[in-house]
Amino acid sequence: MEENKNFSVIIADDNQDFIIGLKILLSKFKHLQIIGEANCGIDLLKHPKLFLADIAIIDINMPDLNGIDVGKQINFINPRIKLVAVSLYEEEVYLQDLITSGFRGFVSKVHVANKIGDVLNIVSDSQYAFPHQIKLMSDK
Repeated sequence: MEENKNFSVIIADDNQDFIIGLKILLSKFKHLQIIGEANCGIDLLKHPKLFLADIAIIDINMPDLNGIDVGKQINFINPRIKLVAVSLYEEEVYLQDLITSGFRGFVSKVHVANKIGDVLNIVSDSQYAFPHQIKLMSDK
């Protein structure tokens, strides 16, 4: 990650407690500035600061519009935004779906406290950050 560059982050998750915890975690990284949050995919897409973000952290499982579909729309409109997926249900997440939707990284919510910093550093350098155990193909 570029040492002197600050990165703006927006978070979308239907669990407000998770957003609060993630904001606390991210506050220890002085180069990251949280510019917004949303509790569902539609609200993220309508958020006035979405396209000012360098990084969007998006929950895969949201009730109105799932994170994969949100990622596709953001990536289509503004592929400059680096997308990072989060999910509690890692076994339901497929690498192929994430990459084709424009995501550059994934963090399991179970491991977010230990992994989010590394993943954001890798993604901010325009690299991919996916765990090795994530499945390659979906059964669709």
